[in-house]
Amino acid sequence: MSIDKYIVRLESIITSSPIVSSYNITIDRKTGDIAFISGSIELRDGASLDFKEFIESKESGIEKYKYAYNYRSHNNVIFRYDNSPDPRAKKLETFPYHKHLKNLDIVMSREMSLIEGLKEIEGTYFMMEEETSIMKGEVIMNCQKGHSHPPVRVVVATGNPTNQPRPYHCPECREVTKQGVNKENWEEYPDIRSAERAGHDKPCSVCF
Repeated sequence: MSIDKYIVRLESIITSSPIVSSYNITIDRKTGDIAFISGSIELRDGASLDFKEFIESKESGIEKYKYAYNYRSHNNVIFRYDNSPDPRAKKLETFPYHKHLKNLDIVMSREMSLIEGLKEIEGTYFMMEEETSIMKGEVIMNCQKGHSHPPVRVVVATGNPTNQPRPYHCPECREVTKQGVNKENWEEYPDIRSAERAGHDKPCSVCF
């Protein structure tokens, strides 16, 4: 697989994930067959997944010499997979492959990929947030974009000349993203209950 095809595949994985809000990616080509890829994926709950890979395209496929997938909430690391020669991981059977946990422990790991990191976040952390919301008695709604609210937040327009309560929207609603909309006129709420308590008790008829 060529470097170009690998990058296309990587971006396809990112854009197809239901938990991704936005992303950036930088490709530093060392030669025609060797590249350093880095970037950051912004997730819908406000967390981020930073990634970097040092790869080479060979006849047998893509050889990944170095990688790191760092899942964090602001500056707090939730987990990180990498294959750096960390002295603290030398006793692990899977060295140099390992995983850093939130409590600072380092545990065994097989070689990982970006898609596996995203799937773990989708299947574990987002599911846990949804289950916690159910236990708390929070309202969970699925919008037309296929997102669950929460954990995905909702937004409300604050520029309201009629002073009437405005509906809450998915952040990807066309009423929110259409050209000419001033993003500063939108207020974000962590969940539907919070929006309702602020007086916005109806969902947008376009996105819900």
